[in-house]
Amino acid sequence: MAKRSKPTSLSTRAMLVSLNISAWTGNKRDAEESEQLSIKHGAKNRAARAHKSLLPDCRELVELHKYTGTIRTWFYKQTLPWADGMQIIQVDNYMNFMSEFRTHRDRWETLAQKFMDVYPDAVRDAGNPHTSSLGTLFKAADYPDVQSLAAKFSIDLKYLPVPEAADWRVDLGEEDMGLLRREIEEQVKSSTQEAMGVAWKRLFEVAKHAHEKLSNPGAVFRDTLVHNAAEVCAALRSLNLTGDATLEKMRREVEVGLCKFNPGTLRKDPLIRADAAAKMAAAMSKMSGYVG
Repeated sequence: MAKRSKPTSLSTRAMLVSLNISAWTGNKRDAEESEQLSIKHGAKNRAARAHKSLLPDCRELVELHKYTGTIRTWFYKQTLPWADGMQIIQVDNYMNFMSEFRTHRDRWETLAQKFMDVYPDAVRDAGNPHTSSLGTLFKAADYPDVQSLAAKFSIDLKYLPVPEAADWRVDLGEEDMGLLRREIEEQVKSSTQEAMGVAWKRLFEVAKHAHEKLSNPGAVFRDTLVHNAAEVCAALRSLNLTGDATLEKMRREVEVGLCKFNPGTLRKDPLIRADAAAKMAAAMSKMSGYVG
């Protein structure tokens, strides 16, 4: 009789990850204008704050900030929340995850460099009284020099192992060490349950949103209804931290019942649309016990 393989611990199957993006915001609080605004309205000092966009017409800075948001959205879709601001991914997905991150990072760094290339001219334009959108709000001291500006841009990922009680080696008595290990085990268990709860919620929300749109023949929906659902289903394939067979089964039901259809087909064929809506309703019913 073959021996049953011992299940591997989460610490060998997953890792913790954090995304760190630093960029010059191009925004600044104007102390003088804040004070004048408070005086104008008879408010107490610091009751009103005036912030200004230092380069409101700089397209390169706008594109950089927009893409920063795109990367953050991608990161949180590809991971599940853990504790202390960390996210978690499965080791099996590390190579794909890093490949996608490098692509995002290369583009982000290219956009950052484009902004830094035009920065001197953008500051000069901001200070031009004939073309500036800032008018008298312009103050040269608000703008860092090029060298200081470059130091404000960075993007990276940081990884940590999932803690495992058996790995702790500290100088404590046997009773205290046992208590510490139990606390670590409880923390990992709690964080795992919360992460899996988020996975279930993401899938449930996909089915719910699709059902709301598809069950109403007159409701208008965009192609992203299907595309976003497919994206969530694809990500959950590698975010099933506990190997939950029920979650995988429901993921497949949503994928087959919704994601296989072209959005145009769902719009044009009322029978297919109604069938997809019914399948999403059935999926929601099955998942109701797994979401809060």
